Amino acid sequence: QYLRGVRKIQKLNLIRTPRYNYYNHIIAFFLVWYGTSYVKHNFMQSEYEVRKQPNILIPKFVYKVRREHYIYWEISRLARGFPKTFTYSNWDDQAKMMYHVDMDGNMAFEKLNFKEERIDLLDNPLLGPYIRRKDKFVFKNKPDAKNKEVKYSEKMLEEASRIAIYYLNVHKRYDLDNYLHYKPITMMDWVRAAYYGFMTKTHLADRYRNQQFLPKHDFFYNYERRTINLNLQGPDTLKHFQNMISWALFDMKFLLKKLESYEETQRLKEEAEAMSS
Repeated sequence: QYLRGVRKIQKLNLIRTPRYNYYNHIIAFFLVWYGTSYVKHNFMQSEYEVRKQPNILIPKFVYKVRREHYIYWEISRLARGFPKTFTYSNWDDQAKMMYHVDMDGNMAFEKLNFKEERIDLLDNPLLGPYIRRKDKFVFKNKPDAKNKEVKYSEKMLEEASRIAIYYLNVHKRYDLDNYLHYKPITMMDWVRAAYYGFMTKTHLADRYRNQQFLPKHDFFYNYERRTINLNLQGPDTLKHFQNMISWALFDMKFLLKKLESYEETQRLKEEAEAMSS
């Protein structure tokens, strides 16, 4: 009986003892994590790491599928009413023109007509030389008595269209290609490329329903948005520190809520064991 009483007293003292204050350690952990990420993104990268070149050992198909997946995720978020992260421009082979999609999902089209002069294109420092020497660089053949139809060089037409639409996104603050240019290929990119190739080659995917793409959970999408905005030279330069503080508070509140629920569960479990003994 004496030993049982001592054991009960020890359990009651264990329950009454205050918990170890680990909140300071949690706050320090998040501060160190955000601080190291900030230093790595802004001060610890060389030019080669910032503008990472495509690896010659990685097929171009993997890069292409990765870009198409990012575009699909942007379209999916816009359809569900969530904010986008990137803008992008694509070349339409059938229409022979470029189209640019902004942050709101609006499209701007650029189909060049070299038969008429355009002042905005002539003043363009990159596209102006193409327009002024279009007879040498753009046309495949010159019209004559037998063949009056003028044929355009598709390669030069595409290049000129890309230069013309480039000025719709000249600052490149939200450009998708600018982001993917230095983002390394991950293991999931290989998985998505394999899935995309399998579903398209076997014709199991309905392309109208975009079944050849793998969806990305909003948690991982938002995490990538946060890591992008950790860069001081990113799109949200003025709100950089505000974003860091708000995201740190959100993460800490979420973790503290989980720890409090775990504490409550452990306390109830210990009380139940003490009552049963």
